[in-house]
Amino acid sequence: MNWLNGVADIATVATAITAICGYGSYLLARRKRRLDVETLLERKNKPNDDSLTVSQVAAKLNLTDEQVIEAAYNNKKIEGSEGQTGGQRRLKFIRSSN
Repeated sequence: MNWLNGVADIATVATAITAICGYGSYLLARRKRRLDVETLLERKNKPNDDSLTVSQVAAKLNLTDEQVIEAAYNNKKIEGSEGQTGGQRRLKFIRSSN
């Protein structure tokens, strides 16, 4: 029975290491999405149209709309708004006024 406890301990440690690696990978992917959305919107600097719809951002970055919304929601440099047609969600990069 003693060797069985040793195997259980090893399995517990392996499970913990796998969980930590998985969570770290999730956080890195989330950060990358946030920075990608920010960079894309930062390059959009036309005077009359400096925003993109969520669907446009999703298409350019190969993400889902939900991933784009999550990335924008967690970013203080991105502002969301309703589009002129009402149903569109638009994202805009907030430029600092230094």
